[in-house]
Amino acid sequence: MHCGINGVPSDLRTFLGWTALSWPSAEFARRTPIEIPASSASPSVRRNAGPGTYRADVDGLRAIAVLSVVAYHAGIPFFTGGFVGVDIFFVISGYLIGGIIDRDVHGQGFSFAGFYARRAKRILPALLAMLLFCYVVVTLLLSPGETRAFARSAVATIAAVSNITFWRGLNYFSPSAELNPLLMTWSLAVEEQFYLFFPIVLIVLNRLMPKRLFPALLLLSLASLLASVWGMVHLPTATFFLLPTRAWELGGGVLLAVHEARRPSTRARPMMAQALGLFGLALIAFAVFGYNAQTPFPGLSALPPVLGAVLLIAARRGMVNDRLLSAKPVVFLGLISYSWYLWHWPLLAFARIVSDQDLSIGLGAAIAVASCGIGYLSWRYVEQPFRHSKAPRNILLWRYAAAIVVFLAPAIGLLETRGWPQRFPPALVGIEQESASLVEDPCLVSYGVGSPNLSPYCAPPADQMPAVAMLGDSHAAALSQAMRQLAGRQGLRFVELTKSSCPALAGISRYIPDHPGHREECEAYAHKALDLLEADPTIRTVVIAGFWSANFQLENTGERFVQDDETVASVSPAQSRKNLGIGMDAVVSRLQQAGKRVVLIKDVPRFDFDPLRRTVANFIPVRRTLAAILSPERGLEEGQAPQADLSNANDPSAAIIDRVGRDHPLVQVVDLKGGLCIADRCRFADGQDLYYTDPQHLSEAGAMRALTFAQIALAP
Repeated sequence: MHCGINGVPSDLRTFLGWTALSWPSAEFARRTPIEIPASSASPSVRRNAGPGTYRADVDGLRAIAVLSVVAYHAGIPFFTGGFVGVDIFFVISGYLIGGIIDRDVHGQGFSFAGFYARRAKRILPALLAMLLFCYVVVTLLLSPGETRAFARSAVATIAAVSNITFWRGLNYFSPSAELNPLLMTWSLAVEEQFYLFFPIVLIVLNRLMPKRLFPALLLLSLASLLASVWGMVHLPTATFFLLPTRAWELGGGVLLAVHEARRPSTRARPMMAQALGLFGLALIAFAVFGYNAQTPFPGLSALPPVLGAVLLIAARRGMVNDRLLSAKPVVFLGLISYSWYLWHWPLLAFARIVSDQDLSIGLGAAIAVASCGIGYLSWRYVEQPFRHSKAPRNILLWRYAAAIVVFLAPAIGLLETRGWPQRFPPALVGIEQESASLVEDPCLVSYGVGSPNLSPYCAPPADQMPAVAMLGDSHAAALSQAMRQLAGRQGLRFVELTKSSCPALAGISRYIPDHPGHREECEAYAHKALDLLEADPTIRTVVIAGFWSANFQLENTGERFVQDDETVASVSPAQSRKNLGIGMDAVVSRLQQAGKRVVLIKDVPRFDFDPLRRTVANFIPVRRTLAAILSPERGLEEGQAPQADLSNANDPSAAIIDRVGRDHPLVQVVDLKGGLCIADRCRFADGQDLYYTDPQHLSEAGAMRALTFAQIALAP
């Protein structure tokens, strides 16, 4: 998966990788035979202490990770690969917590109840405090539909399965991941799942092969790494989110802890430690400043930050560890990193929701600094008091179990009430219901399917009634309900053959890096759909629509239009654009040879903001007020925006369609912009009628307005 909020669209991929909530050093220090406060331990004492002592340089490494991640999320320049902080945190967690488990298991003193009680004290107080804040903000700012989505994330977060929820829930129609206030909890879920299984694995291995523990753990970690490499090709979204393909990163830290515990005499000598520290820091810097949203991740790309973190922890001493990582300001940031991590993301997400646009560098930096301050307060007044609680273990576990139930209740209530719609005018609920119509289109075939939906609703059996067919991707599906009504008024049967991200082309398919198998699916789908159209003589007119410019807007991610006999690597952006024309010309020729009349529709205006969110905001007083503060330049008439706000204002696919129309004079070329744009403004809503369900898909009302204005001749 490319680093960057997609499984989906690239923005989605960009924001997926940033969150690892693994800050166990204080717990580690408390469990060890010697505890040296960070403020008083000299470098020589720290670096020469035995295994299990507090290490300020590890907190310093955590600080580098959290600074990289927060800077990346806030949009600070140069930190283009800051998302690798998640991998650094995984290594730290494996080293510290894995080391504790190994020591206790090896000494026959491991207790599941004791371990999970300590985890609860470490993780839950700050997490639940942040969740309480989110509940309050959500009721003030989010619409019923947005509230339901948040509630589902909250339930998954508390149940430690949010990584699975996000993996299964992310699809073509998902809201941008950067707007999910709880997205960062996916990595916390990965860790908790790891520590659900790791103690059992360690106990079994310790009993069956105590002298071969390290090789066994190494083999398991290598298997996880190989699965990650394989998954990047075949299942990139699952590879990003799920434990089996992330476990090797925690395993790197575990292996180091096990090695040091079994062979303490093999620690690096001063010169070697110096080299390890410098090389480890260089590997992390290479990833933080060299990676970007298009870097395939994790897979082999995760090796540099993981190896760099392992080397820095293994070094223990030297200029990097003693002077940089052990500096008091750096250690302080490491100490508050868990709370800072928890707070920075919701604040950024809520700001993006309110402003309905990308945050400026200044605003992003201000939120990052503010979240650092809140993180300190959370660490000082929430984390510390609860972490040092002296309550008996059994009572402690019951208390946290009760707290989980209490914090689950609001989320379940919001789900049961369908987002508490009574907070807002009924018109808002109606708008959101209309926006869901595209998602619920049963004829739109999703990823993983290579055949059309031939149910009676989507492809009514052929009879004597002439028919019109809609062929294309989700943009065609967005037009289908309105087209179905127009066809019915003219006594025509309507057939819908649509598949997500699969434009209607012949001999050409759309390649999407995040869905490697999608190209073959599109090829199979196109053949079957065209065969069906050719075989039905009652289908007289075929309307073709699509998100033609999709690959052009995502060329930097590797998306291409590829001929069936071409390799992706051989297709340049220029050839990709040429291929679109070739595929479009081929499908028109094939349909015309079959006696069909062809209507070719140019893509709809595509906004660089979400029209649904902007329309919804007008019904939410607090959100409307904050939007005016964060985005004062949005002072336009409601429901419209300047054409400068269109992301496809200079769409090269329009010229390609015009050329195909000239080459095939009998083809009707339709531009839907005429029904939506006047002069330099384009309309996305009119009163309570929403014309768009997201930045690029028309609603039924918008499709009806655009198609009616275009006056498409459906009857032959």
